[in-house]
Amino acid sequence: MRKLSLAAGLLCTTLAGAALGSGYYVPKVGGDTAGPTTANGSALFWNPAAMSLIDGHSLFLEAQPVWRKNTYESSEPGQAGVADNTRWNVLPAAAATFTLHDRLKAGVGLFFPYGLGEDFKPSNGSQRFSIIYADLRSMFIMPSVSFDIYKKDDKRFTVAAGFVYARTSLLHYKALDSLPVISNNPSLASPTVGGIEPGNEARVKFEGTANNYSFDLGMLWQHGPLLVGASYIHSMNAEVKGTLQSYIQPTTNVPALREPMQAKANFSLPSTARLGAEYAFDQGRYTAKVQADWSHWSEFKTQDITVTPPPGFNLPLDQSYQRNFKNSFGARAGGSVFLNDWFQVLVAAGFDTAAVPNAGMTPEINDAFLVGASIGPKIYLGMGKKNFFNRQDKRSGLFMKRDMMILHALWNPLFYQTRDVTGSASLPATNGRYKTMVHMIALNVDYRF
Repeated sequence: MRKLSLAAGLLCTTLAGAALGSGYYVPKVGGDTAGPTTANGSALFWNPAAMSLIDGHSLFLEAQPVWRKNTYESSEPGQAGVADNTRWNVLPAAAATFTLHDRLKAGVGLFFPYGLGEDFKPSNGSQRFSIIYADLRSMFIMPSVSFDIYKKDDKRFTVAAGFVYARTSLLHYKALDSLPVISNNPSLASPTVGGIEPGNEARVKFEGTANNYSFDLGMLWQHGPLLVGASYIHSMNAEVKGTLQSYIQPTTNVPALREPMQAKANFSLPSTARLGAEYAFDQGRYTAKVQADWSHWSEFKTQDITVTPPPGFNLPLDQSYQRNFKNSFGARAGGSVFLNDWFQVLVAAGFDTAAVPNAGMTPEINDAFLVGASIGPKIYLGMGKKNFFNRQDKRSGLFMKRDMMILHALWNPLFYQTRDVTGSASLPATNGRYKTMVHMIALNVDYRF
């Protein structure tokens, strides 16, 4: 029984990284120029109060191709070489907003802010004891309502509230070194019991899902050409529940090692507060904007793993890991200019700090300080000179006009700082250098009717 306890206890460590890593959070819905003052369907993600700037009804659709390359170079003896993960993914988004009353708006958004995966090459590289392959898909459904407490001409004060439902699915596949199991249990290597061959590696797969619920709040203040927006989304403490399956050399003495085990792991998504301001110059021909966000990652201190053994094996397999994440902060600044009556160019640049400490870095939980930039056009269809620049209320003409379609494309490269955590990682197997680069292209259409 002691044999199974140690071996299966080692198997369940796959959940530690799987529940959080295997991809990363990409809060770029609507492109990197979007934020708390953005007036299209992405407002349901950034700040639902910004729905008040949309006249009539709207439909927002987006596809965001993401190219990600990250490498891990182990600094441990005997683990030389660079493991590489290079993948393309597409993050979709959709939202609809409706005017129920002159001061009352409602909308619902479908977003996939989590959606990247990892497929390291070579599969027998130095990262294999943390990750070989993983796929993470998370769907957010966000219905919201906004109400103009005050609205007169080009002045308004709006509040909003919404509900958040998040469903996450996860597949995580890694290698398991049998040597520590044999070292603690020499009898497992004995051929007389059909034991594990020394040096033989097993494989471990975890598949699971999580359902989470939260809420968000928003505020928008407009005074002529100035917009100020703020929003808050509450944290989600969740459990990924699923099946842990090991693929290990057949043993007659510990057959339960080959049986699926029910497992679960907790993880936390942080509370996030956002603040942004935007100012329009020359009757809306030029705009400038700044925005910042703060995420309370420090509430994710520990991660608890629970594994339910097969019937008849009442063994303590639960484990707990110290995460001790740090709060993160990001800021961006940007602007836009209309080159003619229907063609607008947007630019932005910013940074984000890292939430994962050195001790928490692993190939599947790869985080670092990053800087990013973005540039791209917006094309306004059905919004000619007569309908826009000749209007007295230029800001209303830009943000609120009906019977209009807006096409938007935005290129957004992200450059991550190289992190060398040799000597400070929590496990020797995760010591080394981590590098990441991401390129994203936001492609969306916004239809007003």
